[in-house]
Amino acid sequence: MINKKEKLKNILLNSNLENALIIYRLLNKKCLDKIIVEIDNFSSPIKDEEFLEKLNLLILKFQETFPTLNTSTETIMKIIIDTNSTQIREFLLNKINDENQKTFLESIYKIFINNFIENSKYIPNIQNVFDINNIKFKGANDSSYDKLLTIKDFIADLVLCTNSNYINLYLFDNIDYKIDVYDKKDKGRSTKNKKSNVKDFNQYKNSLIVMFNTQYNRIFDNYNNKKQYLEFFKL
Repeated sequence: MINKKEKLKNILLNSNLENALIIYRLLNKKCLDKIIVEIDNFSSPIKDEEFLEKLNLLILKFQETFPTLNTSTETIMKIIIDTNSTQIREFLLNKINDENQKTFLESIYKIFINNFIENSKYIPNIQNVFDINNIKFKGANDSSYDKLLTIKDFIADLVLCTNSNYINLYLFDNIDYKIDVYDKKDKGRSTKNKKSNVKDFNQYKNSLIVMFNTQYNRIFDNYNNKKQYLEFFKL
């Protein structure tokens, strides 16, 4: 795998990909390691160059959809890759079907909005938006293309109305993922005091949900105060 990663890096150094530097840094962060291992062993293997091109396209589409977050692209892409490993794997390892641009974009938008949808069970503000717009689904994979576009555009509006890249990170992070990471670390600790471990876990979970709700409240407050100006932001 080390040889494969180094090969990908060498390709990047000699490529004209717009986001070669960001991709290079993501490779160094190891968030793509498990996927890289599968490049040659996937049921329908893709070329190394195609893998990098698809990753570049994913980043380009993110920058196009959320232009005010360009300076945080690398950070947010790592969050998206870490928290959507299954969707990222399927997107990067499956061959692009040039004849079906809609399906291609659908795969990308599902990746962008999945965490927002997943967080809705903890964030009343998100669920309220879904209720008002009569949007009902179990997750991004259950959404029609029109629903995907609606949610994608809404998240883009939230980003525009909040002039803080740090706060906007919460729109792309995943509460369940963070809980799961903490739980796995917790289980690796001493089990002598199980009651204390359970208490610590519950405190972490509750604090995490409160923190996310605090940031989402700020995001929605900004949106409600500025939404009438959105048409000017988009000029």
